[in-house]
Amino acid sequence: MESAAIKVLHRAFNRQNAFAVIVFLNIVGGIIVVYHLSNQSNPALRLHSNQAQILASKPAGHHSDLSFLRGGFSAKPVLLDSTAGASEMGWTRTLMCPRWEAYDKRIQEDKDFSGSCKQIGSENGFNTTMCTSQRFCGQGYMLVERLDKELCDAAFNQTISADAGFDRYVKEQVGPDSFYLVFNGNERNAPATWKHIGRCIYKIPFRLTNPGSYSIKLFHTHENFAPINEVQPVWPKAFLKNLLAEEYTMDVCPHCPVFTSKNVRNMNLPLCSRSDPQQGVYLKMTFETERETLRHAIHQMPFIWEPLGCKFDQLFEDIKNFECISDRVNFSIGVYGDSHSRTLWNGIHSRLSASKKPLGIFKLTEGGYRMYNPADLKSKLNLTDEEIQTRQSGRIDMSNPINKDPFNETLAHLDVKYKGLTHMNIFTDASYFQKWDNSFGKSGASLTDITLFPHNAAVINVGQWAASGPGLGGHFSTKRYTDLLRYAANEIELVQQRRPSLPAKPLDFIWLGITAFPVITDPNHFRAGERDWRTNHRLRIWSEYSEGLFRDMDIKSMNAFDISHPWIMESRDMAHFYDLPAMDALVDEALHKLNICAY
Repeated sequence: MESAAIKVLHRAFNRQNAFAVIVFLNIVGGIIVVYHLSNQSNPALRLHSNQAQILASKPAGHHSDLSFLRGGFSAKPVLLDSTAGASEMGWTRTLMCPRWEAYDKRIQEDKDFSGSCKQIGSENGFNTTMCTSQRFCGQGYMLVERLDKELCDAAFNQTISADAGFDRYVKEQVGPDSFYLVFNGNERNAPATWKHIGRCIYKIPFRLTNPGSYSIKLFHTHENFAPINEVQPVWPKAFLKNLLAEEYTMDVCPHCPVFTSKNVRNMNLPLCSRSDPQQGVYLKMTFETERETLRHAIHQMPFIWEPLGCKFDQLFEDIKNFECISDRVNFSIGVYGDSHSRTLWNGIHSRLSASKKPLGIFKLTEGGYRMYNPADLKSKLNLTDEEIQTRQSGRIDMSNPINKDPFNETLAHLDVKYKGLTHMNIFTDASYFQKWDNSFGKSGASLTDITLFPHNAAVINVGQWAASGPGLGGHFSTKRYTDLLRYAANEIELVQQRRPSLPAKPLDFIWLGITAFPVITDPNHFRAGERDWRTNHRLRIWSEYSEGLFRDMDIKSMNAFDISHPWIMESRDMAHFYDLPAMDALVDEALHKLNICAY
């Protein structure tokens, strides 16, 4: 017979009661942390915590009214780091130094630092207050309040989405305004979470891991629900209104040691997950390592991304990794998706070919020129309009995925292929089901199966086409986007089920995710003319949903949104992340998840 305690635990672990488990774990974690810290007058910095990371299932919470989102949000785990559950009350000792550890952004979002707040700006119709932890260095949040409450209230008297649940969610949790907060110092950080508290008061949590002096910029970018509106088929007008009169500066943990790429790499860290999106930090370069010098030479940005609390083992930056593929035969990687997938293919190819040139400069085949967008060729290769027209003669018809010529390069027995797709066509387009092939000696193999057959691994994304202008197949509502993703996800499962009959081993699928997008303020920009809907409020919600969906399917996922968000204003072509630290980070994570040396 089970004891009463065991029965309680069994009930607690039911999905609908998972929140009780989280509360219990937070209380226990808080008691442990408080007890531990109460016996230390000023604990020294620990570069890595040996404390096990606690994962639990978190219910949908304030997303629970969104039935069509439930499959995504509810699956995300809760990560309890060493500061979770620790009270701010009564702490009078020196601020605790940061640890090199991952943390859960949603727990960070819920922390209360109201005991230490100060106003740091009153500009362009908003008051900005910064609240910081009195216990842990680098933790805090911005409270941004619109002063004109009549204008605020008026914004809510409109329909934002035809889906009543999503309309309510947007008004309660997102709010009419959007912002971009960025820290520059010993770390480059642009928080990727934010929430509406009520009546145009917004909370933007931040957590800086690296001690040092920082400058802060805070911009108001959209208003009147423009970045998330799903019923007005117009370009969401954007701006960059500074909410801090001057570039505000702050010191973080001046008494604490600084993290560098070199000392992080010398730490005894476990391997990072091959499946979950990887959290990381853009550390200021100190040029103590060859890889910092090399990467700076490529993009001229003094920051390098390092994964938090763990390490990557296959970056192909030294001879050791290349030895593992020297005798590899016919290992095939397929990259399928939009232009962000293409730039990732470009980066993977560059790393595997040991290229030291900026991305986009090396080995562009004629087919490659035809695949690139004219704006990319102009911005990256400095080609004239006449040169672009000449090199793009016979340009691929982007509306027909069947006819696209893929990039295809073979390096050291590794076949790395890119094929441009828009709305995950390979899993959603009926033409892939209308064409069948008997080359395997079996019936029932679709064109999707034939296309994917040679690969050991495939990196995929739906890209940003769904949020582009209507002329490019965009203006998807969130409901429509999640339906598309679930449809594609179901087909991915069927592809895996059919692979043994070809015969072929199961594919190692990796979801690239959705990158952030620059704030385009020019009303004469061609994106405005296309009525482009790509805004970071919209893309972040889609990114969170897709991450949860593919986690449920045991498909590897990358952290594309968080990795790219700090660099949206530096994009060379106001779309992609060529020659930026973000591309280095995306290639790092992709290579770690591909795990080439294990095959």
